[in-house]
Order: sequence, then structure tokens, then C-alpha cells
Amino acid sequence: MTSERQKRANAANAAKSTGPRTAEGRARSAGNARKHGLNSAPPWDDISPYLTLITGSAHIDPLTQDALSRAARDLAEAEARLARSLMAERRHVVHMAEIAAQQPPSVAEKTAQAAKETEGSVALTEWQRARFSDAAVAKVKKVRPPPDPNRPAALRQTLKLLMRYRKEAEAHRRKALRRWLDVE
Repeated sequence: MTSERQKRANAANAAKSTGPRTAEGRARSAGNARKHGLNSAPPWDDISPYLTLITGSAHIDPLTQDALSRAARDLAEAEARLARSLMAERRHVVHMAEIAAQQPPSVAEKTAQAAKETEGSVALTEWQRARFSDAAVAKVKKVRPPPDPNRPAALRQTLKLLMRYRKEAEAHRRKALRRWLDVE
């Protein structure tokens, strides 16, 4: 059973976490899910080609309410969502590849190249010790990367998000296909 003290503490914490208070903050948080538009319903122009493939007719009223038309519309919308999420994921992977191609060689690649060129040289070993000393490593740990959307970590995070949307779209299509087959 919850004590009176715990109830007061819970109420005080709940009063603190009410979300954004200003109009600007509310507007900003309201746009969080619309960053890329993958959650929104696809436009009719994207749905209609799939609906034509599914039903064999180009002249279908989108407001028809019978079960077969509704199942066909749901399946067409699921196909359009999946196509849109696949396209966004592919564009992002291409973007990641372009950025990777522009990156200069990493320190590890430079060290490996230098090792191949000098093969067992004592100077290389001393250079490595000086380069990776505790003081140098401590300095590097304190440096934080700037908030660049093209950082590898940010790119991977975005790719992970796009893959999640694709998986959700695939699940939605499977369910819509089951409904379509059950009605047909």
C-alpha cells in the first residue's frame, strides 16, 4: 500500500512533468513525429496504382464502405507505406555510402599503412607510443564531437529508425493482406 508521503511525492513529481508549457514548445514537440512523414497516410496518388493492381479497376471510389473495397484500400495503403519506407531507407543508405566515400583515412588505416611501409621499424613503435600515450588518450576522451547529423553514430541511429518504420510497414502489409484474403 502506498504511504501518504509517497503519494505526495508522486503528485509533486507528476506536477513537474507536464510537458512543454509555452506555445513554441508545444508546437515543437507536436512536430516530433512528423520529421520525415513516414507515419502519415500516403496521398491518394500513391495509393491508387496499388489499388488498381489489387482490384483490376482504375475507377474505384475511395469512400466505398463494403468489406471487399475496404480491405483492398487497406492493402493498397499498406503497399504504398511500405514502398515509401523502403525508398527512405534506400536514400539514407546511399547518403551514408556517399559520406563514407568522402571521409579521409582513419588513424588506424594510416597506422596500418605506415606499418606496411616501414615494416618493424623502431621509429614506428616509438611514434605509436607517443601518439597513444595515456595523456593523449585522456585529451581525446574529453573532446566531444559536434552535433553533426553526418556523424557515423547519428547516421546509424537514423538508419535504425528507418528500419523500424520499414518493419512496421511490413507488419501492416501482412495484416492487410490477411484481411484481404479473408474477405475475398
